[in-house]
Amino acid sequence: MILTESVKAQIIIEWQSAPFGSKSGVIARWAAFLKCSHQTIYRALQIGRKRLGDRKIKGIDTAARTVAKVKKRFPKSIASRVNTRQAIQIAIVFGLIPKEMESVSPCTFNRVIRENRSKIRRTKGR
Repeated sequence: MILTESVKAQIIIEWQSAPFGSKSGVIARWAAFLKCSHQTIYRALQIGRKRLGDRKIKGIDTAARTVAKVKKRFPKSIASRVNTRQAIQIAIVFGLIPKEMESVSPCTFNRVIRENRSKIRRTKGR
């Protein structure tokens, strides 16, 4: 589907004037009207939605990878009892990750580990 310049201009004007929280509704209405996907409109207007930014905690990716390795290092009988908080403490004691990482929530480590694991799976499948 090719959007004409006049239609693009109308969508952009309506999108820019929409209040916070209503912009995706504008795109949804136009997508339904034009019988195309939301992504097609975002791509045509080059107003793509803001992607997740860079990590706020410096070094969290490498630290999370190290914590995952520490958790995996234990035999299966013990590994099921080693939680992320314990793995973080072990990594700090042995100097594998910086001491500042102690203040980072184990939930954050778990999320980063999951995200990194899914990135690896996606790239291996290609």
